[in-house]
Amino acid sequence: MQGVVYSNNKSSSSSSSSASNSKNTASTKNGPNQIGGAKTAQKSQQYFDQPKRGEVDELREILKKHMFDRDEKKKRDLVKKVIAYMTLGIDVSKLFDQMVIVSQTADLVQKKMIYLYLTNYAEQNPDTALMAINTFIKDCDNKDPKVKGLALRSLCSLRFSGSFEYLIPAINKALQDIDPYVRKTAIMGCVKVFYMNPEVIKNKEIIDTLYKMIKDPDALVMQNAICALNEILADEGGIKTYRQMIIHLLNNLKNFNNWGQTIVLQLVAKYTPINEEEMYDIMNLLDERLKQSCISVVLGTIKVFMNFTQNNQKIYNSVFKRVKTPLITLMSSTETTGSFEITYPVLCHINLITSKGGASFFQDDFKQFYCKADEPTYIKFMKLNIISNLANEINIGDIMNELGEYVTDVDSELAKESIRTLGKIACRIQEMATPIIKQLSNFINMKQDYITNNTLVAFQQILRKYPQVFKEIVECIPECFDYATETESKCALLWILGEFSNQITDAPYHLINFISNEQSEHIDVKQTYLVTCIKIFLRTPDEMRDTLGQAFQSFLGKDESIDLKDRAAFFYRAMQDDIEGFKKIMLNEHSNPVEKYCEEKEESEEQTNFDFNTLAVIYKKSQDKFIKPFSYFALQRNKEAAEEKMDEEKQKEEASADAPTQQVAAETPTAAKQNTADLIDMGEEQNHQASNQAQQGNSTPLNLLDMDDGFGAPKLSGLEASDLVLNFSVDPDDYEPAWNSLNEGAVNTKLVNPGVHLTENVVEELFKQHRIYSAAQGEEDDTLKFYLYAKHQSTGNVVYMEFDLNTASRVLSLCTRCANEEIAAFFSKFVLGFLKDKGIIN
Repeated sequence: MQGVVYSNNKSSSSSSSSASNSKNTASTKNGPNQIGGAKTAQKSQQYFDQPKRGEVDELREILKKHMFDRDEKKKRDLVKKVIAYMTLGIDVSKLFDQMVIVSQTADLVQKKMIYLYLTNYAEQNPDTALMAINTFIKDCDNKDPKVKGLALRSLCSLRFSGSFEYLIPAINKALQDIDPYVRKTAIMGCVKVFYMNPEVIKNKEIIDTLYKMIKDPDALVMQNAICALNEILADEGGIKTYRQMIIHLLNNLKNFNNWGQTIVLQLVAKYTPINEEEMYDIMNLLDERLKQSCISVVLGTIKVFMNFTQNNQKIYNSVFKRVKTPLITLMSSTETTGSFEITYPVLCHINLITSKGGASFFQDDFKQFYCKADEPTYIKFMKLNIISNLANEINIGDIMNELGEYVTDVDSELAKESIRTLGKIACRIQEMATPIIKQLSNFINMKQDYITNNTLVAFQQILRKYPQVFKEIVECIPECFDYATETESKCALLWILGEFSNQITDAPYHLINFISNEQSEHIDVKQTYLVTCIKIFLRTPDEMRDTLGQAFQSFLGKDESIDLKDRAAFFYRAMQDDIEGFKKIMLNEHSNPVEKYCEEKEESEEQTNFDFNTLAVIYKKSQDKFIKPFSYFALQRNKEAAEEKMDEEKQKEEASADAPTQQVAAETPTAAKQNTADLIDMGEEQNHQASNQAQQGNSTPLNLLDMDDGFGAPKLSGLEASDLVLNFSVDPDDYEPAWNSLNEGAVNTKLVNPGVHLTENVVEELFKQHRIYSAAQGEEDDTLKFYLYAKHQSTGNVVYMEFDLNTASRVLSLCTRCANEEIAAFFSKFVLGFLKDKGIIN
């Protein structure tokens, strides 16, 4: 075999020993975490020693010898070693029979590991699954509830259709068990089975049983029953609430932990009280929950209050007043302890309340939201959003002074957000527009680029709504031209220049050198520049004629932006057609400013409907935009089932293709003639049907769009070296950007056979023989790394592959990426195939 060097037995033995010693050192870090049962890293090394030739068979003999041994410690060590091999990707399926026998033990640690083994190999080989199922079914009748629950959980984890006939009886029996742990495990098993086969679980008997278990004496069973029903009935809106259920849950609320209380409160929030008296009773009962330190319980209680009172504005406002103190207390306490990950959700909910009409109840405590030096940036930003909602005519002076201090802070991001906050306040409170814009104009004198850039954007936002305040900043506008360096600030400055050019001295001359290098400017700056030139030209044509002509010549000629060319051509033709009408449109100074665009209105209306105490408040999106529905998972299951079916059919086709060809030759010429005669004797109608069928069978789908999207491409059946382009090359500088732009591919890990020695040159030559070429390669920490590529001839897709070989542990891994994921999968199989043919891996 070319490309692989084998050594004699003596060197192979020493090499195996060296590899084992190296692996012992490498596995010290990962061993204890993967096994979970070792007390020290040194003791765990032995479980991850690399197997020698026949070591799995040797382990099988040891298991046979000690399977009936009373020394549980020795048996546990053997099971640990089996699990260690399994985590390394070594095939230990030979030990299935012995592991089933060893599972008959009272040691719970052994059972957990053995169940992990049985579940893993039962899914890979359904033929042996029956043995595992029988083991689990037997342990479901064990006297120990922990063993019973563990067996049921493992049984529900078997993901193939043949297990359903055993699952349902076991689950039904466990739902009636006297131990709450077993009942809880059975409830979660219902959810697992539901995601594999919804029709099996969605029958009236199981659903009714789960509803009855909401009144279970154990709180943990109750909360799991609620969660399971919400999952199973998600497409119907979740669990249906009724009065007796809510009363039972509220009376037992103190028995739940914080997580259980949150689940119950979510359910109570969906309930509608039958009258006002019941509403007050529930609210009084839950009032003490506002004093808890758990954020989810406090927010869940607030959600109940808001949902109950949303149709009564007076009581609704009283709720805002009542929840103010708990929220501020929760925010302050988490800040004191440094739990900013809890502070942020609290601030997000306060921001939501203040934006939904509750700002007046928090305005007296606006100083609580001042930024502190040790707070993260995201906390400071959220506090500034809240301050912009709380600003009014009374506290605006203190807020302006505080925000002014932030602008001079060393934190540039805080300074930028403070300027934006001042702009928001000015747009919201008309009376404060003048003093705020005066304060913003003072920031220009600092002559800092990032301050000037954000101040110009704030100017633009304020002037769009209140153009009459421009006289307050007219003198500072010429000073801004040297400090506007960002795209957004340049556009804002150009807009101000074009909109108020009649009030700015020498406005036309400021545009002459504004765009120094046209090619480097952003398209938005060019478009705004063109509109500004036209507006100034319409007011002072003599002074702007040359500048506007150069702009048209540049944008209509050499500029590469089609959008800019079309816009410039539109303006040019409009000016030629009717200059007066065009002037009336462009200089319409009497139109009312638009406060919100249609998209912003829809977003704000959607924001008011956010579910309180959900991630929708954090993401500022409705839940259906980031939570995948049940139909998505159903589609994924159908896709996986279809792929499995295709794989089975492919295996059958391969098996039939390998059958002896002599059977085909055994057909007699007489039979062939008879078939021909039958075809000739067919009637005219039958001939027509046969012709149509032949045409349909020979036709291939057409790619009408002539695009390389695979719509009309034939399905691939495999990949060979002849399917790849010979001597194809990729620029090494383009490799990393192309690799990062593709989706992450699956990683295949294999163990290199003992006695095989691979060097950098040998591996490169081996891949080159199969038309796979290297863009970069090298050795780092006993690992050979290769960055490979190849091009598929028929589709033109380039396949990228990262190939790693740890020479110490002899572990080989490869990751393949391609725009066509089907080709990537076939490419991985192709590489593993010729590595196996060369005897490098099994």
